[in-house]
Amino acid sequence: MSTASIPVRPKRRRGLRPGTVLFGLLGIVTVAALGDGLYEVVLAKIAAQDADADQLTADQRLKSTLRWLNGAVSRMGDVGGNSANRAAAETAPRPDTETEQLKARVAELRRQVAATSFKASPSTWVASRAKLGGLLAELGERTNNADPIREAVQSLRAALHVESGDSAVKARTAANLGNALVALASREPGTSNLEEALLTYRDALQMWTREDNPNEWAEAESGLGKALRLLGQREHLVDRLEQAATAFRSALEVWTQNDQPLKWAAVQVNLAGTYLDLGRMGGAKGRYTSGLEAVDAAAIVYKELDAGDQLKAAEQLRNEIVTAMAG
Repeated sequence: MSTASIPVRPKRRRGLRPGTVLFGLLGIVTVAALGDGLYEVVLAKIAAQDADADQLTADQRLKSTLRWLNGAVSRMGDVGGNSANRAAAETAPRPDTETEQLKARVAELRRQVAATSFKASPSTWVASRAKLGGLLAELGERTNNADPIREAVQSLRAALHVESGDSAVKARTAANLGNALVALASREPGTSNLEEALLTYRDALQMWTREDNPNEWAEAESGLGKALRLLGQREHLVDRLEQAATAFRSALEVWTQNDQPLKWAAVQVNLAGTYLDLGRMGGAKGRYTSGLEAVDAAAIVYKELDAGDQLKAAEQLRNEIVTAMAG
């Protein structure tokens, strides 16, 4: 506070102002109790008390300031402003920040897609829609909402039927469409989406080679395995399940436990589930043993990486395999 704003009074001898004393003795306690947001309010109150100092006795000044601070701390305690309530708020469940970030990325990409001209750059036009479709499918799976996945399928279908002249972009679009179709098929009955997914994954595998694009190739093989497994389950066809197991094993040749532990473990779980399906359809009992080996290998990785949700799912699958073996 500037001196110009304080009325000029005759100088007189006095001791330390109560604000000075309180700031020195209670400053840390005040900040801890009220929080940083009210720190300036506290200083303003102290300054106001000091400005009126000449109209009060020293004892009155001290008591007035203490009463105000005590009331402020009590009120803040009621609304969660004290340190205990702040600590509780910090440990309370927070919104899924990853989902919110994903929504923000989708919104930003929508703006980019709307601003992209096909005539100016066909490959950019297709690539932006392929990326948007991939994010929409991911958002739908994360929120367990089929609507973004349906939108992803529509967007990716449109992009895939446009010739951009860029094989890498086309392969990514095809793989993303396959992923979206499998995600949608897992939430809806029927096999048409899965049949289409087989075609798109195989298109991607024609453009992505294991030598030149090993990570993408493994991704497409893994996606192909998921589509084949779902088809095998719905059509009750052992051949589909055998093909699914082959696709998963192919992905594991590229995604190793050391280089891609989480992806490797996820494929192991899918492979274990496929072995369980084969065993239930009258296959050799050895399928169950292979399934246990695969899911146990995945569980080791999940424990090492402290992946609780994935570990829980793996343990549940293991129990199913053990139950099937005993039946």
